Amino acid sequence: MLSSIWSVGRLVGQPSAGRGFTGGSNPFLDPPRYIPPGGEAAADLSLRVHETLHVYDAALIPHTASAVLDTGNAGNTMITRRVASSLGLMSHLGAARTVAVRGVVAGATERVPVIPITYELKGKRLCVMAAVTDADLGCDVLMSVHDIRLFESDGYRLSTR
Repeated sequence: MLSSIWSVGRLVGQPSAGRGFTGGSNPFLDPPRYIPPGGEAAADLSLRVHETLHVYDAALIPHTASAVLDTGNAGNTMITRRVASSLGLMSHLGAARTVAVRGVVAGATERVPVIPITYELKGKRLCVMAAVTDADLGCDVLMSVHDIRLFESDGYRLSTR
């Protein structure tokens, strides 16, 4: 007799206890399949404009941070200098690379350092190069369109509600 090893989900096509496969089904032609659980255990794949995520510090310890998913940000994901410094992500030697960022004011640009950061949102972890800014973003991390698309390619959906 076969038994399921799944505790949360279930296997479909498995014989129940005390019975074999019914109807002459062949387990090689109709193998058991995992059905993910519904309800509270199901993954939340909805994204909102304002989210809470975890940014990993230099020792890979997660820290809660606020984020805005900015569909108008075609450039880099950004992190505030305050957060990057407090997590030990900023080198005292300075950044090896910089990038020019543009604001909403026409012609306004600023060169800022770029650092690698790792963050996790709703079970998906990304390692990205983030621009470090002194600007008041209204959040700790401003996610770029590129990062949002990486989430959407894995089935996440951004809702403006």
